[in-house]
Amino acid sequence: MPPITHASDALWNRACSAADASTSGRNQNADEEALAAAFLSDETSASEAAPLVYHGAVKLAFCGGVSGALAKTCTAPLARLTILYQVRALTAIGPPGCSTAPGLVAALRHVVATEGVRSLWKGNMVTILHRIPYSATNFWAYEATKQHLQQRVANETARAWVAGAVAGALACTAVYDQGALGRLRYADVVRALYAEGGAAAFYRGIGAEYAKVLPGMAIAFTAYETLKRLTGAGVAA
Repeated sequence: MPPITHASDALWNRACSAADASTSGRNQNADEEALAAAFLSDETSASEAAPLVYHGAVKLAFCGGVSGALAKTCTAPLARLTILYQVRALTAIGPPGCSTAPGLVAALRHVVATEGVRSLWKGNMVTILHRIPYSATNFWAYEATKQHLQQRVANETARAWVAGAVAGALACTAVYDQGALGRLRYADVVRALYAEGGAAAFYRGIGAEYAKVLPGMAIAFTAYETLKRLTGAGVAA
């Protein structure tokens, strides 16, 4: 009987040791899995936070640029007519002896009949090349400035006013020369301007442009934020 008892005890001890090892292995695996999950969670959180800094700015600039180009393209026919009215190029199509320009519909019909429908968008590509960077800079600068002032300026109206003015100034400075060149569209004039005053020549009159754009953008964005707040448009349903 004693040998049998010793053999049973030995088998029991080996079984207990194997069970403890198995439990220990499972616990170790669980700890490793938990650690890996925590690491991946931290890594995922960091990767999800990064786009708020970079991708968010890119998306704002993209949306602003595309919306500006779309708006300019949709209103290009009216812009073309505005120029024709300003240079009095439409007075000749009126009745003899009449110096008054025709109405809007008559002017559109005349341009389409004499030059074709595509002529209503003549020069629109140059305008878009100016509008895309302008609108992209404008919208991005507004949102970035407003976010920067979030903890510094308590009044929402003041934040919108300052952010709108900053956005207008940055956008105007970034593409002011492109607007001038788009209106000129002559390489010889560009060369003459540069030879006369260098790069600064393309920014002549920017002070007057600031005087127009800064308060205009400040008022526009302030009105936008105020109406959004009053109508509840910025509140998620």
